[in-house]
Amino acid sequence: MFKFLNIKKIIFIIFYSVTIIFLVFPTQYQVILPGNITSFDEQISITDHEISRISSIYVISYEPITLFQYTIIQTFQNGQLFIPDASTQAMTMREKYDAAQLQKLSSYMMSAIVAYTKAEKDITYKFEGFAVTSLFDQERHIQIGDYITSINDILLNIETDFTQFRNAPILEFELIRNNERLEVTHERSESDLPLSLYPIYTITQSDPEISFPGLDSLIGGPSGGMMMTLSIYLSLVKTSYDLNIVGTGTIQFDGSIGRIGGLNEKYETVKDTMDIMFVPLEQYELLEDINDDRILPIEHINDAILYLSEYYG
Repeated sequence: MFKFLNIKKIIFIIFYSVTIIFLVFPTQYQVILPGNITSFDEQISITDHEISRISSIYVISYEPITLFQYTIIQTFQNGQLFIPDASTQAMTMREKYDAAQLQKLSSYMMSAIVAYTKAEKDITYKFEGFAVTSLFDQERHIQIGDYITSINDILLNIETDFTQFRNAPILEFELIRNNERLEVTHERSESDLPLSLYPIYTITQSDPEISFPGLDSLIGGPSGGMMMTLSIYLSLVKTSYDLNIVGTGTIQFDGSIGRIGGLNEKYETVKDTMDIMFVPLEQYELLEDINDDRILPIEHINDAILYLSEYYG
């Protein structure tokens, strides 16, 4: 009887331990899940102008997921599983948050500059440098949030061709960190990680005046740039549409639309309520099998403006 009770106890302990491991043991995987929309009337404010009824789509990203979560997601196919790149894995949660906020700041400023220029409204701005949003080396000689202003004595601007530094054995950075100018010399090695940089601008004047209450929100990243640009432009030209217009895509200085992550999950987020969904042309093949004519691939902000004008007046 004593032996029998011991065996039951051992089996219980093993079962309990395995269950705990299954529920809490982290994997290397990250998951992207359907999220929600962000309305721009909560993100931007323009003096004496009503913000257009346009929204961007965001997804929920979570890492690391447990064995239990991995199994649930694999079973029900309700999210995108992937292993983050080496740079992302090396970053702390705080660094990832700070990087996403810098990407958002870059996107907000770029959206305003492109939209005001397109609408022929006055705007002046200053280039501050390229913000670092990924780790270059594990020692963090270059840190998340640094503003790099020159490399190897070449001043950086929006048109800088970074391929010229690809084979340089030594990189001499001039940067701003916590309002202090620094010089950092880095000797290239095989362990270097890809360096992600986002241009940062300060808007010094705009007419009508624009402000960005959305910069204080917790949602980060650059993927709302296309739709914010469209929203600002339509607000400036005082045009609105009685439609649920949503979309996703980054915005470049020339108005072209860049790639984003989680496109399928973003579609799942809005498919039951949207009238129009603008997406980057170069990623449209990810949604081609869905056969939804409300999805409109575009490669430049002009494409979205022209489509709305032609079909909805």
